[in-house]
Amino acid sequence: RLHYPPASVAKPIPEAASRNARTDGTTLSLASLAARVNQLAARAARLNDQAEVTNLQDTYGYATDRKLWDQVAGLFAEDGTLELGLQGVYIGKASIRRGLDQFGPQGLRDGELNDHVYLQTLVTVAPDGRTAKARGVELIMSSAPGGRNGELSEGIFENSFVKQNGTWKIQSVRFYPRMIVDAAAGWAKSAKPAPGHHPG
Repeated sequence: RLHYPPASVAKPIPEAASRNARTDGTTLSLASLAARVNQLAARAARLNDQAEVTNLQDTYGYATDRKLWDQVAGLFAEDGTLELGLQGVYIGKASIRRGLDQFGPQGLRDGELNDHVYLQTLVTVAPDGRTAKARGVELIMSSAPGGRNGELSEGIFENSFVKQNGTWKIQSVRFYPRMIVDAAAGWAKSAKPAPGHHPG
């Protein structure tokens, strides 16, 4: 048995306002629907930007862990900056690349540890989608080749990012150490000052 009368088949197509009728009896104009679609598109774009910035932050962390200094420097904008505690501010890709050499030659050596764990990372993208910021806690576990002179460090990172020609780049990396200790002795028995600038 049909649930509608045959005569309804011949009825004309309702007007757009009727098609947009809501369950509460109000209607949505085409203009309001377009505005809503634009809002959703903008939100989707910002969520995509947030995911790309998070991925860039993670890529930076992985390359740093492996001491892939060329790749690390390549993630920065041309006028990007690197500031790690009291170890100096390096401006521009070439300067950043030279500054990374103070942490040893490119590539991990046998038995060397250089792990950077990012915790509580919060990424915020500007409404215009051109810049972003990331803030969180960084835990560092490091040792010299052969596992010697192990250290544990912890601090706050505050990084900024910029979109250039549709690609996100690191604008600045700032790390502020709050704790540096001998890994074997532990935080309660060993405290080290923040390292200063390394000439060269």
